[in-house]
Amino acid sequence: MPVVHFKGRVIPEFSEINVRGLPPIAFTEPPTDGLPNGLHIVTTITIENSEIDLECDVKEYEPRLMGWIHNRVIGLARAIVDLYGFTLGVSLLVVLDKFVDENRSEKKLLILNHSLQECCTLTSFEPGEKKYLHPNRALEMVLGDGGLFLGLRDLISAITYPNIAAINCARAVESLRILAFPDEEKKDGWKRLRSDLNLSLEYLLFITRTSEKPRHGDRSYIDGPTIEEVTRRAWIVFDRFLHYRARGNRPLKAPEFQLL
Repeated sequence: MPVVHFKGRVIPEFSEINVRGLPPIAFTEPPTDGLPNGLHIVTTITIENSEIDLECDVKEYEPRLMGWIHNRVIGLARAIVDLYGFTLGVSLLVVLDKFVDENRSEKKLLILNHSLQECCTLTSFEPGEKKYLHPNRALEMVLGDGGLFLGLRDLISAITYPNIAAINCARAVESLRILAFPDEEKKDGWKRLRSDLNLSLEYLLFITRTSEKPRHGDRSYIDGPTIEEVTRRAWIVFDRFLHYRARGNRPLKAPEFQLL
């Protein structure tokens, strides 16, 4: 079978974590619309002085599968490091920033979701290869409101840890209702948020209902397309809320903001 590697490290590096002798871990994902042939991976995990090497035997490999494999195997590395952290009572992070393909060609790794970039319409970067976040209205609002920057943290955690994305996306969206209408009853607050951001009930329910089972400890499998759609909708709702705040909490109306 083709063999690819993901390499990275445990942060802080001076933690000098060592994990050796683990048996290979097999994982199979059934075919889906986005993954017509399914996915079968056998992963061997080694951590030496906080340097991580995930060796992945893949039944069938092609470049478009790299992101799928990454999403699956990084969870295994995090589980091992989390158990280490649990045992010692220490906060540790996993970073995978190198990929070695089946031809042993190594490249730097940065997982980008271009569809989410397109959902952000209030913030922007100057044209060019390097990205510089300039002071703007969005940055001013986020720095001035703890609820907003915690909501952003939830969204970034959703794409960092896809297995808890449904929970984090729902929490980020629900926090907007509380930020906008802290004194309103829950039902009334949701109604006003939908009205002011020009969102349908069904649009938001897709986010919140998907989160119900994992939020209550049910770790049943949620397919990739559903997680992607939940994340995309949460991104759009948050972007609309930033527009809403930037306009002095004036309701967003069509045609600029169509009903979703």
